[in-house]
Amino acid sequence: MIKEIAIGDLVRMARNPDAYGKRSVLVGLVIGFVSTTSALWGTPGVCAKVEWTNGVLTVNGLPTLELV
Repeated sequence: MIKEIAIGDLVRMARNPDAYGKRSVLVGLVIGFVSTTSALWGTPGVCAKVEWTNGVLTVNGLPTLELV
């Protein structure tokens, strides 16, 4: 059974075929979730707020993340 992403999990960007299948080496910590039901946001649903090891805070769609 695959574990769903939860607050406190370590994640990285999932492998992207458009980036020649390279795996991201940058790891981040999930610090929360945001509902993206706004018409201005291209991906409806729930996104994760991730604080990366380089200090950047981003909001990412769950399909773009994988557990470390």
